[in-house]
Amino acid sequence: MNSESSFVQDVLSHVQFKEAHADIRRELESHVAEIRDSYADIIKDETQLSEQVRRRMGDSAIVGTQLDELHRPRFDWALIAACATLLVMGLAVMSQLGFLASQSLWVLMGLVAAACLAFVRPGEILKFSPIGFVVVLIVTVFSFFSSTYSDGQPYLKVAGLSIKIIDLSAALFVIFVPGMLRLTEKSKPISFIIYPFLEMPLFIYSSTGSAFPMAVYGLALLGMVNAFSTKLAPLLSALVLGLASFAVWPTESQFAAASSIEAARQMEAHTDFVLNSMYAMAPLMAAVTVACALLVCLRVFSMTQVVRSREGRTIAVGNGIFLSLATLWSSLASLGFLPVPAAGVNLPLVSYGGSLMVAQLAMLGIALGVYRRKNLSDLMDFTIRL
Repeated sequence: MNSESSFVQDVLSHVQFKEAHADIRRELESHVAEIRDSYADIIKDETQLSEQVRRRMGDSAIVGTQLDELHRPRFDWALIAACATLLVMGLAVMSQLGFLASQSLWVLMGLVAAACLAFVRPGEILKFSPIGFVVVLIVTVFSFFSSTYSDGQPYLKVAGLSIKIIDLSAALFVIFVPGMLRLTEKSKPISFIIYPFLEMPLFIYSSTGSAFPMAVYGLALLGMVNAFSTKLAPLLSALVLGLASFAVWPTESQFAAASSIEAARQMEAHTDFVLNSMYAMAPLMAAVTVACALLVCLRVFSMTQVVRSREGRTIAVGNGIFLSLATLWSSLASLGFLPVPAAGVNLPLVSYGGSLMVAQLAMLGIALGVYRRKNLSDLMDFTIRL
């Protein structure tokens, strides 16, 4: 091993975050090559040239310590604090409405999922995404053969639980899309297959008149395609296919009638109109909840400005759009400024959400995992060299 390679190894020995080693190695080797080229015509002796390069690169311990500080994984504590506040507010209102026990169980399951995903390498999720997307698509289609329906939406029976698969699938599809988009880099023929495949959920949502899942998934998909690729063709194809899905939209209205809104506020006080319930309990509580929900959305979107990897930015955009649209639609519908879908729309981390609560916390866990690796140029590039 020459002195230059020894220098790189010495630097890496001071960097504790192993996932950053591949990026750091490439960066150091690039600097070494530049210095070597600048002195190659002056210093002909290889040993002297290597020593000169080593001197110019600096002290390996100092460089390694600086890089260790730069790449050390950190959590977005503002995001965590805002999420914790929302969960506490949600549990507080659920205790008044009689849903505390069941909501606590769902929150606990979601927190476990979020904690695990915050530490799992996002690259593992990206590699699993194609299989995950296909499985969710099959399960969603299979749910239409279920005998359990409510507001025209199928519920999937699993171990005694009724899961509203339409809403849950939208969140899961958003999680898996970045990994699917990565497949488009393989070859052009594959991209011609992937983009129509990504649009299939929109046709499912449109055929059932599922306004909220269609809106959040459709807009999130457009945002993720735009974040992943700078080319116009993928974005246009996603937009055209998305608009085409409206061709199978049911003719009858899929929104709650104005005359039934007041009754819905009573029946859905724990879900669609949870913000109204909060306001009735304590107006300040409702205001703090909305503020924290908007802060969560802003923190997720802000990751696109600090995350280096394209996949990481794509994940942040998709999750940010999903959570933002859910927050805005739920809040504005509660105030009467937007129509309420017959199938409902929940306020993230606050409404009684069951499996959707777990999915939303999982999305935030993945976002935290991306933030911890914000200085990596590729989330799937993970190598350890001894």
